[in-house]
Amino acid sequence: MKSHAAHRHPGHERILSVEDGEVICPRRGPVTLERCWSCRAYGGFSTGHIEGVICGADPLDAVPDIRPTVR
Repeated sequence: MKSHAAHRHPGHERILSVEDGEVICPRRGPVTLERCWSCRAYGGFSTGHIEGVICGADPLDAVPDIRPTVR
């Protein structure tokens, strides 16, 4: 059973736990890390007390969060 936890970062961001290359996005539910990397809310990786993906997404924000892919 996966236990994806979201912890609060000192700002308004969350720290999303990574398990098997996935996180639980506050907007979209389970997504791969690759999806996070193309999101405007992606804030990098936390290396402090709690490790994971720094996410600034607001679950109530309806603005599209995926940047167009540049080829």
